[in-house]
Amino acid sequence: MGFGQLEDLEGSFELVIFTEPFEQHVALLREAKSETGADGQRGPIPLVIHGTLEEGDPPKILVRDVTRLEEAEEKLSSCLRVRVQSPDVTRDRLEALKRVLGAHSGDAGVFLHITIAGESETILGVGGIRGVSPSVELCREVDRLFGRPVTERSL
Repeated sequence: MGFGQLEDLEGSFELVIFTEPFEQHVALLREAKSETGADGQRGPIPLVIHGTLEEGDPPKILVRDVTRLEEAEEKLSSCLRVRVQSPDVTRDRLEALKRVLGAHSGDAGVFLHITIAGESETILGVGGIRGVSPSVELCREVDRLFGRPVTERSL
């Protein structure tokens, strides 16, 4: 079990980390407070803390999960949006998109936004796949498929 302090410009919170999440994240917590991380980076490593707020003075956060700030967007994204213009939508590209998405299975939903310039936007859920892991690698592959940035991760 562990305890900590989370501070911002408004005040502070006490962190309470019970045995299971502490054991799961102890290496990351130690690395985050060190002067030099495993990657050679100087200074503390910013973290995103997930938990339940417990009222009190000071308030406490009962920690469930800890994530590096740089990994939070990927881990917390619940959907991937692919925004394309209608001329970019061809049968070959859509088949290639389905193959790329299928190679990155996960829990995030996928929505395809097709825009007809100056007229309309149609949003389609992508069927035939359970979901994706919205990783940086997946976004790069999809962007490369369309020749420009078309992906957007969201909560």
